[in-house]
Amino acid sequence: MAKLKLPKNSMGFVFSIDPDSGEIFLNADANMGDDLLPEQAAEMADLFNGLSFFLDFGVDYLASSGAIIRELDQERLGDIEFEPDEELVDATSGAKIIPINGKKRPC
Repeated sequence: MAKLKLPKNSMGFVFSIDPDSGEIFLNADANMGDDLLPEQAAEMADLFNGLSFFLDFGVDYLASSGAIIRELDQERLGDIEFEPDEELVDATSGAKIIPINGKKRPC
């Protein structure tokens, strides 16, 4: 795979899919400069290796987590329709109902 064009002291991960086979590919690359302290370089290398491993072998987990979030978002963004129960309609018909106005609240 082609190397990613990355700014200095950064890393990147790109997922792509083959539309014919459905196979998902991961292209990971890093561009670490020699101006990093040894501790910083080691921390970035550990992060890169850990993310690469997780992305390579945890794809099913990530995809299933993403599917759950997508479903929750669809539910959250969907239209909510309220249909009162007949008992509630009966209980409130003819009753004096005080409207709640956010601007006028008792102290």
